[in-house]
Formats: sequence, structure tokens, C-alpha cells
Amino acid sequence: FDTNVKSIIAISQIVAKGLKERGEGGAIVNVSSVLGLGGCPCRGVYSATKGAVDQLTRSMAVEYGPHNIRVNSVNPAIPRTRVTTWAFEPGNARGSI
Repeated sequence: FDTNVKSIIAISQIVAKGLKERGEGGAIVNVSSVLGLGGCPCRGVYSATKGAVDQLTRSMAVEYGPHNIRVNSVNPAIPRTRVTTWAFEPGNARGSI
């Protein structure tokens, strides 16, 4: 929770303060995960923290919108790399994502 949520709160507050002081607006982009959009077996805590990031992003968008500050999140899925190749093998994808 500290890494996935509290860090976003702390950094976003600093960035938003600077953007408001500058008066030109701007954008904050939070990194979430596709797992934040729905539950996943064996990844409940991670999914919950990323769900919190998504909701926090929505709330920040409402709060900072009047200051011309856009707030969005990206929700990437697992990337295909040498380390994650096993997750893309038949029968493994369902349990890994």
C-alpha cells in the first residue's frame, strides 16, 4: 500500500501544488494495472492497491480539474518479456494475470 498508493498521494500533492502555483495547468499520469480493474486469484492485495490508485485518480481529477490539471491513469497488462514468457504458454495465462 505504501509503494502503490501512498507514494502516488505524496508525489501528486507536490506536483499539483507546483502546477497550481504556476497557474498554467498540466497533467498528472498515475501508473495502475489492469489488475486494478478486477480481482485476480492470488493477487488480491496487489489488485486492491491498484484499484485504490484508479479511484484516487478519479478523485484527483475532480479535485484538480478546476485548476486545469488533468489526472489520468494507465492500466498496463503483463508485458511479454523473457522473464514473463511462461505466463503466455497455454494453460498458464489464466493463473498469471
